[in-house]
Amino acid sequence: MTELMNQSELSKHIEALLFATGEPVQLARLAEILSVRIEEVQASLSLLSSHLNQGIILVHNGTQVSLATPPDTAETVAKLLGDPEDREVGQAGLEVLAILLYQGPTSRSTIDYIRGVNSTSSIKTLLLRGLIERVPESGGREMVYRPTIELMYHLGTQEPEQLPDFTVLRDKLAAFSNRQESVTPTSL
Repeated sequence: MTELMNQSELSKHIEALLFATGEPVQLARLAEILSVRIEEVQASLSLLSSHLNQGIILVHNGTQVSLATPPDTAETVAKLLGDPEDREVGQAGLEVLAILLYQGPTSRSTIDYIRGVNSTSSIKTLLLRGLIERVPESGGREMVYRPTIELMYHLGTQEPEQLPDFTVLRDKLAAFSNRQESVTPTSL
């Protein structure tokens, strides 16, 4: 473990990362972000699990970990959130769909950057509806989202290039993304 972070501190940072992402994270990715070994992440997960309140649990499958609500609270949570199948896609969902349709497979962090807000809820709704899917990026290190075949069929197109103003909007999104990459902390 790094000299700067004891197990309790590491556990706190892992909890913050899991809360902020709202989705499963690879243990290797956590280790990379926190500059520690995977074994240190695993040890801190045990500590984190013991410190979580009764309404939040830690779920992991050996390679990924996520925060979740306990199964016995599902009915109560559903009263607040409603059935995801019944939720409208809404403006936020349409924005996410537009980004994925015109930019192509994209990470959640890029979607969040373009929209300027956290998109986790919209992404979950779109996933549940079968409009988008989560797949490994070509390099395999990160997960990206892309439109499903069902969405393309529903839109009446065989490929994204057939969407209205595809080239213009794709170029605008690319220019926006390029501006993000060119902004560095020293240029702010």
